Amino acid sequence: MVKIRPFKGYVVDPSIAHRLIAPPYDVLDSDEARIMAHGNEASFLHCNKPEIDLPEDVDVYSDIVYQTGHKNLQAFIANHWLIQEPEELIYIYAQTMNGRIQYGILAGASVDDYENGRIKRHELTRKKKEEDRTKLTDIQGANVGPVFLTYPASEEIDSVVSSVIARNAFADVTTDDGIRHTLWKCTSEESAVLVNCFENIPFTYIADGHHRSASAFNVGKLRQERAKAAGQEITGNEDFNYFMALHYPHNQLKIFDYNRVLRDLNGLTPEQFLTALRENFDVYDISERAPPAKHHYSLYLNGKWIGLRIKPEKIIGTDPVSNLDSFLLTQLCLAPILGIEDLTTSERIDFVGGIRGLDELERRCDYTKLPTYQEMRQQIFNEINNARTSPQKFAERMENTLNLYKANKVKCRYGAEPLFTNEGTEAAKEAILELKSTEHMHALEWSDGLSKASQFFCNESGSQGLIGRNEGNQMSFADRIARFGHWSESIFEAIDYGSVDGFEVVCMLLADDGLSSRPHRKAILNPRFKTIGVGCAPHTKTKTIANVTLSEHFIENAQTEAVEVSHERIESIIINDEWPENALKLTCQVHKGCEGDKKMEIIKKTWTLADGSTIEAQEVHEETGTKKDCVAAIALYPVMIEEVMAIADAGQIMPPKSTWFEPKPRSGMVVNVFQH
Repeated sequence: MVKIRPFKGYVVDPSIAHRLIAPPYDVLDSDEARIMAHGNEASFLHCNKPEIDLPEDVDVYSDIVYQTGHKNLQAFIANHWLIQEPEELIYIYAQTMNGRIQYGILAGASVDDYENGRIKRHELTRKKKEEDRTKLTDIQGANVGPVFLTYPASEEIDSVVSSVIARNAFADVTTDDGIRHTLWKCTSEESAVLVNCFENIPFTYIADGHHRSASAFNVGKLRQERAKAAGQEITGNEDFNYFMALHYPHNQLKIFDYNRVLRDLNGLTPEQFLTALRENFDVYDISERAPPAKHHYSLYLNGKWIGLRIKPEKIIGTDPVSNLDSFLLTQLCLAPILGIEDLTTSERIDFVGGIRGLDELERRCDYTKLPTYQEMRQQIFNEINNARTSPQKFAERMENTLNLYKANKVKCRYGAEPLFTNEGTEAAKEAILELKSTEHMHALEWSDGLSKASQFFCNESGSQGLIGRNEGNQMSFADRIARFGHWSESIFEAIDYGSVDGFEVVCMLLADDGLSSRPHRKAILNPRFKTIGVGCAPHTKTKTIANVTLSEHFIENAQTEAVEVSHERIESIIINDEWPENALKLTCQVHKGCEGDKKMEIIKKTWTLADGSTIEAQEVHEETGTKKDCVAAIALYPVMIEEVMAIADAGQIMPPKSTWFEPKPRSGMVVNVFQH
């Protein structure tokens, strides 16, 4: 039986929750946390990443860091940003991401259960990280972030949860990453029922938070020893004998694929690599990028997706780990062919959580292959027709871009400066929903005349740094169209600034950020339009400009002038995707330099904040000549939660980088401060 208990939580003030709730401590490094929390004194990162309030040269494992964490937590309590409940309760905490909801039970989990294996583990911990969290937990005297547990789904527990969430929530807030957080308080009677229900659950399983649970166990033992040394009786009910954990039923969790990107092929050519793979895999052509089933992989190589299926005779293990796709990929490909044996230390491989989508894998491999302006022109034409002929599939691809939106409604853009939007994810989500309900329609036909008119506008605007249609001495829209042909019935023009590939242009036009009537979206999805013209060019202020002209009927002039399209490639820069609180603008200066025989790219970034102040930071990247991040990527089929539980039941350890749970519980909604 599993023991849980209610606790007197310090609960976030709902009026400040949108500013206070923060990511788990272990998904950000210190620099990223500093940037994210800058200008926001209420960010909970001040409590779970306290080094951000100290000089950068301070050792993150020094005592002053832990003392700062304690001081900051006490300040949050003194400011009434966290308010203690008068009685011990259990809470229901729901997270909604992309329309999917998971309901968790926030309660104290037993240190004794952890010690005796009733809370099962599937990962090893690193000693230094475990010691770090142990010191912070002990000195703060609190669990500042919940451990993420799962349990075998129970109808009895589901019934209690359903009755609780039927009431109005105590707090309901959507954070800047688009995730909705909702909190309900159970009554003392409901809390007691849940405690009894969990006595019928044989085991719980750590989904995420192995270091947090290990540190909570360590603190429990430390405080037991101190109490005994002081002659105090240990009853087992002390606060330090429990740690805050969010318990989710296993059937509500979503595990994303955890994919591999390869920085080299161990000296092999792509053809030699494929030949070597055929020893252990069937290699076949695919039309869908995602692996269709377990023991299937999708390889992205040379701009093409290729299917891999493990040959049945190569699967010889019978234990749960030996049947995992991540384990088999290492045994049959990464180690014998590429010489990558230790995934935790090798610098020749990197990992991409499936939350970023398969487009991210393509970008990692083709990062430097930002298109030429001529290629981007064709991309826009293709992507608009994709949105019209297969709107549901386009919606799925567009949905994968939502994670690019950061705090303050900033959209990070691959190879370019981030973009400050008016609506953040809301406009994009609205477009996605509309696409999902849109009937497919005919493709648009390319018009040379309309495309010349679009290109003429882009060349004129881009070379002069003009924004909009009526700046400077620009030719009027009517005169420009008439220069290349004649339209009838209806015509529409859309302009995009700063996008670096055709897919991004079309996503931005469909989102129609800041325009409540969504004219661009309506035009792109209007079945009345028959022809299209597209232009692209460099822009001296916004980097790029794209123009799309749609017409119901268009007749080109018999003879028209040639309009030049740039063949140069759009220049990419690598920019960290974190964005400071209250930042409105980012400008970058890129310099080239050398470090020994290595060519370096130095990016000086200056953020302008809402109050007019600025923050400066610098990033240094090795310039490889192509700026290509990786040469190939391998997408895996997601691990099932039942596989994770089976591995823990067998006492085995999950191979590194096998599971990616999302959404992860955020910190700061409720804090468990020890009363003893």
